[in-house]
Amino acid sequence: MYAFLLPFLVSLVGAVPYKQYILAPSSRTIRRESVYLTNGTASGAPSLLSSSLSRPLMLSPKSGVTYDFGKNIAGLAKLKGSSSTAAYVNITFSESSLLGSPLQFLLNGAGEYTSPRDKERGGFRYLSVVAPESGKTVIDNDELRKYTGWFHCSDDQLNRVWYAGAYTNQLYTIDPTHGDALIHLHKINSDTIINETTSWYSNHAITNGTSAITDGAKCDRLVWAGDMAIAVPALAVSASDYISVKNSLDSLFTLQSPEGILPCAGVPFSNLGAISFTYHLYTLIGGMTWITKQIDHTGLANVTAAPDWLRFGMGGHNVEANSILYHILALGISLAETLHDTSVIHEYKSYRQGIASAANTLLWNPSTNLFRQRDHNLPPPRWQRLGDKSRPYPALPLTPHFRGTRRQMDAISPFTSRFELEAHFLSNQIVLIRKMWGDFMLDDPRMINSTFLEGYSVAGELHYASYVNNPRISHAHGWATGPTSTMTTFIAGLQLVGPAGKTWIFAPQLGNLEHAEAGVETVLGLFSLMWRWAGFASAGLCARGDEWEGWDADWW
Repeated sequence: MYAFLLPFLVSLVGAVPYKQYILAPSSRTIRRESVYLTNGTASGAPSLLSSSLSRPLMLSPKSGVTYDFGKNIAGLAKLKGSSSTAAYVNITFSESSLLGSPLQFLLNGAGEYTSPRDKERGGFRYLSVVAPESGKTVIDNDELRKYTGWFHCSDDQLNRVWYAGAYTNQLYTIDPTHGDALIHLHKINSDTIINETTSWYSNHAITNGTSAITDGAKCDRLVWAGDMAIAVPALAVSASDYISVKNSLDSLFTLQSPEGILPCAGVPFSNLGAISFTYHLYTLIGGMTWITKQIDHTGLANVTAAPDWLRFGMGGHNVEANSILYHILALGISLAETLHDTSVIHEYKSYRQGIASAANTLLWNPSTNLFRQRDHNLPPPRWQRLGDKSRPYPALPLTPHFRGTRRQMDAISPFTSRFELEAHFLSNQIVLIRKMWGDFMLDDPRMINSTFLEGYSVAGELHYASYVNNPRISHAHGWATGPTSTMTTFIAGLQLVGPAGKTWIFAPQLGNLEHAEAGVETVLGLFSLMWRWAGFASAGLCARGDEWEGWDADWW
């Protein structure tokens, strides 16, 4: 039996559809949704859930109330209140209900209190109000949803995953004058055990302009090249926020060394002078002269700047770094052709041929059908050979319930799992998104249920091997938003392969879905499509602006 993909023209006039899935609030003033927990003696806690205050929240000494905003948010805490004695009230922010980070307000009489801008909390769902040790405390009670893209299919959980990724993108897009100042740089690192409260300051200018994309809403609030490899495609299909992308990229190019080396992160982290071969490549096409100088007589790049996203064995002639370089050279050829610059095309093609030949000779293990990690006896990674469309893609083994790709011994990485997603899509499988992002990172009760976190342990605990301190884990992290772009590209099959979509392909990977649709906006207009399972052949159409441009469908 054959299957037919029946295309439908989506209305291109009016508002973007499926706004019921958008998690962004309709106003920048957000109120609590529910009382999550009370400790000690507290009265009137539910009254603060309403804008019309019936009675105040009254707290006895050392008592507290935890409020739930219903989803991850960001911004400044604002309250009205008084204390019978001049005393500090602790306001505790937390993305997870299991963790918290306090901020103190000095209540010196009745009045309105707002946290200072340098104490802006980048991400939190829960906010606790804790009274001082003495005295009675009394607390009185734009265009955030304007997306340019959309996605919708017959699986409601997948729809919620797409929009949770888009909302995560919004939270880590910040005013660049309020990046993390890293006041504990050189004093506290990822291995430092902290048993006391430490301060933070979100007052460091990290880019020019009025907005920038960072790695995470709470942590680190800095520009990281590797994170952008996942975050930018997700932004492109949901919000088209290219200004924030440009500002963040420019901040890295400003730091480029005379040798052409780009930093793995922007200021102030760049003060450490860390260099990463792979993160250099993630910064698009910059510094090609330096990177190609690392290619030696074998035809492969010999990596000496080994720091990466905690993947071990990244030095030498390793397969990951050379695979990324192979892809970046292809992007360089495409960019050169677009800009009509033929001077580098032959050189880049020659490098690509050398890498492919050397990798297949030195790194391919025919007994396992896998590439070796490096050109000596190390365990091979869990990678299938990709890129040759003439070969059938095998059915890839599915990982356990919430496991994606490991980074190191006890860590699951949404960053690298995004690349695993592509391998699954090429095998026409979508279960990894359902299990890892849907069932666990979105719907598990320990999660924020609105944004995606940086990483977690193999056991599914809120512990990330990078950090000794679990509260540091970011629950709104750009590199975890891979499904937002991959569902548009692979499930809906809308692939803009030329500049701004000048050329495009409609190549859906159906899985077991009954229908799907997507829309993406570029400077050329709105691209939108819809397909529905009908049961007897395959075809497809795509719209650009108000005109049908033709069709191109994959057959299987």
